[in-house]
Amino acid sequence: MHKKLTLFSTVLLALWLASCSHSPTPTAKVAQQPTPQAAPQASSTQGTPAAVVTETEFDFGVVSEGNDYVHDFKIANKGDAVLEIIKVLPA
Repeated sequence: MHKKLTLFSTVLLALWLASCSHSPTPTAKVAQQPTPQAAPQASSTQGTPAAVVTETEFDFGVVSEGNDYVHDFKIANKGDAVLEIIKVLPA
């Protein structure tokens, strides 16, 4: 689970860096969208994942061109089923 979250953070950062403009104070954001509801299962023991993002924005302050900046956004699964992050899009 930790490896998936680390991979997600790295992918999210890479997508953000690739899509950001040259603004004086860059800000990273995570778009919060409703957690998709799982399709009804034959067995009621399956449960539903629930992604919780506590920090949705991070301000890097003044940055210099050519440097790498990293920030991890933490995502917790507060549901009662496995949370799979399948696709990451920049906001």
